[in-house]
Amino acid sequence: MNLTGSESARLQAVKAHASELIEIARTCGASDVALCGSVARGEDRDDSDIDFLVGHFDGDDGSVSRARADEMVKAFRECLHPFRVDLRPLPGWLLGPEHHAAMTKDAIPLASLI
Repeated sequence: MNLTGSESARLQAVKAHASELIEIARTCGASDVALCGSVARGEDRDDSDIDFLVGHFDGDDGSVSRARADEMVKAFRECLHPFRVDLRPLPGWLLGPEHHAAMTKDAIPLASLI
């Protein structure tokens, strides 16, 4: 729930497209994808983006993995348009322990939203 006490449009969009988002992630070699941030906490506002935490990308941390991550971000953004989308961590871009802990604290696995 958001600050008004009801599900936000962002959370509704993620729930409506959860199966599609999981399939996009799988196709791009990502697994253990979770909704996190303000949308997961029910604190999102009109200017909030939708944050996702990616548990794992298959393959190396090189250009192939980064290209698949770019494809995933683009596909998530198309799926959830008009909302802004952010994914972390991307291959080659590690999260510090504090940032990772903050993102996982309220993370909701996409599979649980189907």
